Amino acid sequence: MNKQRSQFEGLLLKSVVMLSLVVFGLYSIKTVLSDCTIFSTVNCQSENRKISALEKEINQIKQQISIAQSNSSSLKCTKIDNANTNIDEAPKIDTSLWEQGDLAVLEGCWKLDWDYEMLNVDTNELVGVTSWDVCFTSGSKIGSQTLLFEDGENCIEQPIMGEFKSINGQSKLHLDDTKDVECKSGAIVFQRRMECELMQNGDHAMCSTSSLGRDGNWSEFRPKGVRLSRKRN
Repeated sequence: MNKQRSQFEGLLLKSVVMLSLVVFGLYSIKTVLSDCTIFSTVNCQSENRKISALEKEINQIKQQISIAQSNSSSLKCTKIDNANTNIDEAPKIDTSLWEQGDLAVLEGCWKLDWDYEMLNVDTNELVGVTSWDVCFTSGSKIGSQTLLFEDGENCIEQPIMGEFKSINGQSKLHLDDTKDVECKSGAIVFQRRMECELMQNGDHAMCSTSSLGRDGNWSEFRPKGVRLSRKRN
Protein backbone atom coordinates (compact mmCIF):
# COMPACT_ATOMS: atom_id res chain seq x y z
CA MET A 1 0.00 0.00 0.00
CA ASN A 2 2.76 2.37 0.95
CA LYS A 3 4.55 1.41 -2.22
CA GLN A 4 1.53 2.31 -4.37
CA ARG A 5 1.17 5.58 -2.48
CA SER A 6 4.80 6.46 -3.12
CA GLN A 7 4.40 5.69 -6.82
CA PHE A 8 1.26 7.84 -6.93
CA GLU A 9 3.06 10.76 -5.22
CA GLY A 10 5.99 10.39 -7.60
CA LEU A 11 3.68 10.46 -10.59
CA LEU A 12 1.88 13.48 -9.16
CA LEU A 13 5.21 15.27 -8.66
CA LYS A 14 6.24 14.56 -12.24
CA SER A 15 2.88 15.85 -13.46
CA VAL A 16 3.32 19.07 -11.47
CA VAL A 17 6.83 19.53 -12.87
CA MET A 18 5.63 18.89 -16.42
CA LEU A 19 2.76 21.33 -15.97
CA SER A 20 5.15 23.94 -14.59
CA LEU A 21 7.42 23.51 -17.60
CA VAL A 22 4.47 23.95 -19.98
CA VAL A 23 3.32 27.07 -18.13
CA PHE A 24 6.86 28.46 -18.18
CA GLY A 25 7.16 27.73 -21.89
CA LEU A 26 3.91 29.50 -22.66
CA TYR A 27 4.98 32.42 -20.51
CA SER A 28 8.31 32.60 -22.33
CA ILE A 29 6.56 32.67 -25.69
CA LYS A 30 4.26 35.43 -24.50
CA THR A 31 7.23 37.39 -23.21
CA VAL A 32 8.90 37.22 -26.62
CA LEU A 33 5.75 38.17 -28.47
CA SER A 34 4.62 40.96 -26.17
CA ASP A 35 6.20 43.43 -23.82
CA CYS A 36 3.08 43.38 -21.64
CA THR A 37 4.08 40.96 -18.84
CA ILE A 38 3.58 40.98 -15.13
CA PHE A 39 7.16 42.17 -14.79
CA SER A 40 6.84 45.07 -17.24
CA THR A 41 3.39 46.46 -16.65
CA VAL A 42 4.72 50.05 -16.48
CA ASN A 43 6.55 49.74 -19.81
CA CYS A 44 3.50 48.14 -21.34
CA GLN A 45 1.22 50.96 -20.24
CA SER A 46 3.72 53.55 -21.46
CA GLU A 47 3.97 51.88 -24.87
CA ASN A 48 0.20 51.63 -25.10
CA ARG A 49 -0.11 55.36 -24.43
CA LYS A 50 2.45 56.08 -27.15
CA ILE A 51 0.61 53.84 -29.59
CA SER A 52 -2.69 55.52 -28.77
CA ALA A 53 -1.14 58.97 -29.28
CA LEU A 54 0.33 57.92 -32.64
CA GLU A 55 -2.98 56.43 -33.76
CA LYS A 56 -4.71 59.69 -32.83
CA GLU A 57 -2.12 61.73 -34.77
CA ILE A 58 -2.47 59.43 -37.79
CA ASN A 59 -6.24 59.91 -37.76
CA GLN A 60 -5.80 63.69 -37.57
CA ILE A 61 -3.40 63.64 -40.55
CA LYS A 62 -5.85 61.49 -42.50
CA GLN A 63 -8.58 64.06 -41.81
CA GLN A 64 -6.30 66.92 -42.96
CA ILE A 65 -5.42 65.03 -46.16
CA SER A 66 -9.10 64.40 -46.82
CA ILE A 67 -9.91 68.11 -46.37
CA ALA A 68 -6.98 69.15 -48.62
CA GLN A 69 -8.10 66.73 -51.33
CA SER A 70 -11.62 68.08 -51.11
CA ASN A 71 -10.40 71.69 -51.40
CA SER A 72 -8.03 70.93 -54.27
CA SER A 73 -10.78 69.34 -56.29
CA SER A 74 -12.59 72.69 -56.38
CA LEU A 75 -9.58 74.66 -57.64
CA LYS A 76 -9.49 75.83 -61.22
CA CYS A 77 -6.21 76.31 -63.12
CA THR A 78 -5.86 79.09 -65.68
CA LYS A 79 -3.68 78.43 -68.68
CA ILE A 80 -0.98 81.05 -69.20
CA ASP A 81 -0.24 82.18 -72.71
CA ASN A 82 3.56 82.36 -72.75
CA ALA A 83 3.49 84.27 -76.01
CA ASN A 84 1.78 87.21 -74.31
CA THR A 85 3.79 87.07 -71.09
CA ASN A 86 6.17 89.98 -70.54
CA ILE A 87 9.40 88.27 -69.48
CA ASP A 88 11.89 90.60 -67.80
CA GLU A 89 15.10 89.59 -69.57
CA ALA A 90 18.43 91.38 -69.40
CA PRO A 91 19.15 93.51 -72.50
CA LYS A 92 21.48 91.71 -74.85
CA ILE A 93 24.75 93.12 -76.15
CA ASP A 94 25.15 93.13 -79.94
CA THR A 95 27.73 90.34 -80.25
CA SER A 96 28.45 91.05 -83.91
CA LEU A 97 29.26 94.75 -83.34
CA TRP A 98 31.37 93.87 -80.28
CA GLU A 99 33.42 91.31 -82.20
CA GLN A 100 33.94 93.84 -85.01
CA GLY A 101 35.14 96.43 -82.47
CA ASP A 102 32.44 98.84 -83.63
CA LEU A 103 31.92 101.73 -81.18
CA ALA A 104 28.23 101.79 -82.12
CA VAL A 105 27.73 98.92 -79.68
CA LEU A 106 28.56 101.28 -76.79
CA GLU A 107 25.68 103.66 -77.47
CA GLY A 108 23.41 104.04 -74.46
CA CYS A 109 23.97 103.48 -70.75
CA TRP A 110 25.67 100.65 -68.89
CA LYS A 111 25.96 99.57 -65.28
CA LEU A 112 29.03 98.17 -63.65
CA ASP A 113 28.87 95.86 -60.64
CA TRP A 114 31.81 94.71 -58.64
CA ASP A 115 32.49 92.43 -55.70
CA TYR A 116 34.96 94.60 -53.81
CA GLU A 117 35.15 97.92 -51.97
CA MET A 118 37.27 101.03 -52.40
CA LEU A 119 39.82 102.02 -49.78
CA ASN A 120 39.79 105.60 -48.50
CA VAL A 121 43.54 106.20 -48.25
CA ASP A 122 43.03 109.14 -45.87
CA THR A 123 40.86 107.30 -43.31
CA ASN A 124 41.95 103.75 -44.22
CA GLU A 125 38.24 102.78 -44.33
CA LEU A 126 36.62 100.53 -46.92
CA VAL A 127 33.65 102.12 -48.68
CA GLY A 128 31.19 100.23 -50.86
CA VAL A 129 29.84 101.49 -54.18
CA THR A 130 26.03 101.52 -54.43
CA SER A 131 25.90 102.27 -58.16
CA TRP A 132 28.26 102.90 -61.07
CA ASP A 133 26.79 103.96 -64.42
CA VAL A 134 28.49 104.73 -67.74
CA CYS A 135 26.84 106.31 -70.80
CA PHE A 136 28.04 106.80 -74.39
CA THR A 137 26.56 108.71 -77.30
CA SER A 138 26.41 107.19 -80.77
CA GLY A 139 29.80 106.60 -82.39
CA SER A 140 31.75 108.42 -79.62
CA LYS A 141 34.45 106.76 -77.56
CA ILE A 142 34.25 109.43 -74.85
CA GLY A 143 31.42 108.92 -72.41
CA SER A 144 30.48 109.95 -68.87
CA GLN A 145 30.30 107.99 -65.63
CA THR A 146 28.57 108.51 -62.28
CA LEU A 147 29.52 106.76 -59.04
CA LEU A 148 27.53 106.72 -55.80
CA PHE A 149 29.06 105.46 -52.54
CA GLU A 150 27.57 103.99 -49.36
CA ASP A 151 28.83 106.93 -47.27
CA GLY A 152 26.90 109.43 -49.43
CA GLU A 153 29.84 110.48 -51.57
CA ASN A 154 29.12 110.87 -55.28
CA CYS A 155 31.10 111.56 -58.44
CA ILE A 156 28.85 112.94 -61.16
CA GLU A 157 29.34 112.82 -64.96
CA GLN A 158 33.06 112.21 -64.94
CA PRO A 159 34.75 111.37 -68.26
CA ILE A 160 35.54 107.82 -69.34
CA MET A 161 36.95 106.54 -72.63
CA GLY A 162 35.99 103.29 -74.34
CA GLU A 163 37.75 101.65 -77.27
CA PHE A 164 38.16 98.15 -78.66
CA LYS A 165 41.44 96.34 -79.02
CA SER A 166 42.12 92.96 -80.58
CA ILE A 167 44.04 90.69 -78.22
CA ASN A 168 45.00 87.25 -79.49
CA GLY A 169 42.30 87.55 -82.14
CA GLN A 170 39.63 88.44 -79.59
CA SER A 171 37.92 91.83 -79.46
CA LYS A 172 38.05 93.33 -75.96
CA LEU A 173 36.67 96.61 -74.69
CA HIS A 174 39.13 98.89 -72.88
CA LEU A 175 37.71 101.49 -70.50
CA ASP A 176 39.89 104.27 -69.09
CA ASP A 177 38.98 107.05 -66.65
CA THR A 178 41.54 109.21 -68.55
CA LYS A 179 42.29 110.96 -65.22
CA ASP A 180 41.48 110.75 -61.51
CA VAL A 181 37.72 110.77 -60.94
CA GLU A 182 36.65 113.90 -59.05
CA CYS A 183 33.87 113.66 -56.45
CA LYS A 184 31.52 116.22 -54.92
CA SER A 185 33.35 116.56 -51.60
CA GLY A 186 36.69 117.12 -53.29
CA ALA A 187 37.76 113.50 -52.86
CA ILE A 188 39.15 111.64 -55.84
CA VAL A 189 39.12 108.09 -57.14
CA PHE A 190 42.49 107.20 -58.59
CA GLN A 191 42.42 106.66 -62.33
CA ARG A 192 41.40 103.16 -63.36
CA ARG A 193 41.69 101.03 -66.47
CA MET A 194 39.53 98.04 -67.38
CA GLU A 195 39.77 95.29 -69.96
CA CYS A 196 36.36 93.70 -70.66
CA GLU A 197 35.63 90.36 -72.30
CA LEU A 198 32.15 89.58 -73.66
CA MET A 199 30.60 86.43 -72.22
CA GLN A 200 29.14 83.76 -74.51
CA ASN A 201 25.51 84.41 -73.57
CA GLY A 202 25.92 88.04 -74.72
CA ASP A 203 24.14 89.64 -71.74
CA HIS A 204 27.26 90.94 -69.97
CA ALA A 205 31.03 91.29 -70.07
CA MET A 206 33.54 90.63 -67.30
CA CYS A 207 36.26 93.21 -66.76
CA SER A 208 39.71 93.02 -65.22
CA THR A 209 40.76 96.23 -63.43
CA SER A 210 43.92 98.16 -62.66
CA SER A 211 44.36 101.49 -60.85
CA LEU A 212 47.03 104.19 -60.73
CA GLY A 213 48.61 104.54 -57.30
CA ARG A 214 49.88 107.66 -55.56
CA ASP A 215 53.38 106.58 -56.46
CA GLY A 216 52.51 106.83 -60.15
CA ASN A 217 52.63 103.08 -60.76
CA TRP A 218 49.77 100.97 -62.10
CA SER A 219 48.60 98.00 -60.07
CA GLU A 220 48.41 94.54 -61.56
CA PHE A 221 45.10 93.75 -63.24
CA ARG A 222 42.58 92.19 -60.90
CA PRO A 223 41.03 89.45 -63.05
CA LYS A 224 37.36 89.84 -63.97
CA GLY A 225 36.26 91.66 -60.82
CA VAL A 226 33.74 93.95 -62.54
CA ARG A 227 30.55 92.94 -64.40
CA LEU A 228 29.50 95.22 -67.27
CA SER A 229 25.93 95.01 -68.57
CA ARG A 230 23.43 97.23 -70.37
CA LYS A 231 20.99 99.30 -68.31
CA ARG A 232 17.29 98.88 -68.96
CA ASN A 233 15.59 101.80 -70.66
